[in-house]
Amino acid sequence: MKTINAKTAQEFLGLVLSTAQREPVTIEQDGLPVAVIISPEDYMILEALEEAYWAEHGQDAPSDEAASAFEDSDRLLHSSLIN
Repeated sequence: MKTINAKTAQEFLGLVLSTAQREPVTIEQDGLPVAVIISPEDYMILEALEEAYWAEHGQDAPSDEAASAFEDSDRLLHSSLIN
């Protein structure tokens, strides 16, 4: 897994995205990990693993208020990035 600081990630976003197609890229800010960029294929695998985990434990994936709030903030972030 590659690790890069946030400022460099901004400057070389294309390279970061290209690298993430081959391996996860951790983004750090002030020396702490704040995000990991992965390929869509890896994300789909993680989603499938999560679903399998919850199915094995006889439950649906959690859908509590925190998850709802996260989805709302995600939509807000995307809309602010587009505008």
